[in-house]
Amino acid sequence: MQHSDVGMNERAKTSPPASFDDAELWALERRWYDGQLLGHVEALIRFTQRHRERILAWAGHQPSAVQLLEAIKAVIEQSGTIDASSELRDQAREIKDEIWYRGEKGDFDRRKIQLEWTERHAASWRQWRLKEYLFVADRCGHQLQRALHSSATGTGR
Repeated sequence: MQHSDVGMNERAKTSPPASFDDAELWALERRWYDGQLLGHVEALIRFTQRHRERILAWAGHQPSAVQLLEAIKAVIEQSGTIDASSELRDQAREIKDEIWYRGEKGDFDRRKIQLEWTERHAASWRQWRLKEYLFVADRCGHQLQRALHSSATGTGR
């Protein structure tokens, strides 16, 4: 089957796919097989359904399965977030852990610790979460594509 890129967004055709170095890929694989990324699957399905029109516009006319997955991943990257409330809860949990850890060492200034965590770790935390989403999207591409099509027909999954 010949894949046509007619109608694909120029950025999707020219931007390299998200890449992982060996250590990142190993960590993602481990988290996947330990079941730690399973919560992202449902969030990605909901995201795909919510952003159906953007994804299809990005993919172009009669996209292949590969083009659909690349469009899904491009919209994920463009959005930068999948489930903001869940992500905020996860970040708050990380900050709470840091407060506990630093408290064990005698540092009890919660506000200072929160600010320091944000300055030092917030950007890299978001980048890592985005990599998790893209990794899971690759793993569950068929599910996401089914969700994309089912949201159009109203048939569910």
